[in-house]
Amino acid sequence: MTAEAAIAVPVFLWAAFALLEMVHMLGIHQELLTAMAGSAHISSVRGYDEDFGTDQVLTQLVLQIGRSYVDFGRIRGGMAGIDYWGTGYDPENGDIFTKASCQLAPAFSMMGTGQVRAALTLHTRAFVGGKYLNGSSSSDDGDETVVYVAENGVVYHRSRECAYIDLSLHGVPFGQAASQRNAQGGRYYGCERCMGDEDPPVVYITDTGSRYHSTSQCGSLSRTVYEMVLTSDCVLPPCSRCGR
Repeated sequence: MTAEAAIAVPVFLWAAFALLEMVHMLGIHQELLTAMAGSAHISSVRGYDEDFGTDQVLTQLVLQIGRSYVDFGRIRGGMAGIDYWGTGYDPENGDIFTKASCQLAPAFSMMGTGQVRAALTLHTRAFVGGKYLNGSSSSDDGDETVVYVAENGVVYHRSRECAYIDLSLHGVPFGQAASQRNAQGGRYYGCERCMGDEDPPVVYITDTGSRYHSTSQCGSLSRTVYEMVLTSDCVLPPCSRCGR
C-alpha cells in the first residue's frame, strides 16, 4: 500500500496542478478576449469620427488590454510580447478587425509543451450607417491560384501570413519603449519620420526593427503587397518558406 501511495500521490498532485494551470491559461485567454471585445465596441461607436482609422483602433486595443486583469507575467515578453499585426479598419465597408497573439508560458511544462500560443481575432462593424455595395468579388473560375508579391519582391508567396511579408506589430506604452529589446537584442529609438515633439501614449514596434513609431501607418512600417493570379508564365520563383 505504501508503494502504491508513493506513486499515486505525486501523479494526483501533478494532475491537480496541471488542471489548475490550464484553468489559469484559459483565464488569461478570456481576459484578453474581454478586453478586445470592449475595445472593438468602443471603436465601432467612434466610427463616425472623420479622423477614425487604424491608429485609433490600435490605440484603443492596447489601452484596453493594458487596463485589463491579464496576468502579463505569464505572457512571454509581458505586455510588449502581444502582437497586434492585422488589427485595422477598412473605411470602404466599415469593417474593424482586432487581433492579438502571444506566447503563454505555463508555470511548468505540461505534456512536454513549454509554451502555448494564443491567437485571437474579433471582427465588428463601425456604426457608420448603411450603404449598398455593388459588384461581387467572387470569380467564376474556381481553379485560379492566388499568390502574393511584395513591392520590389523577387519571389511570390502562397500565404499572406508568410513571415517574409507579414510583419509583427506590438503596441507598448511610450514610457516602456526605451527598455524594450528587438529579436537581435538591440534597443529601440524614435523614428525620424513619424515621431514629433509630443510623446504619444502608445508607440508601435516590430520584432526585427530598431525604431518605435507614433503611428502604425508610418511609411517605415508599410509593406505593399499585391494579390495576383498565378499563371504558367510567371517569372518569379516561389518563396522558400511558403511557396512549396
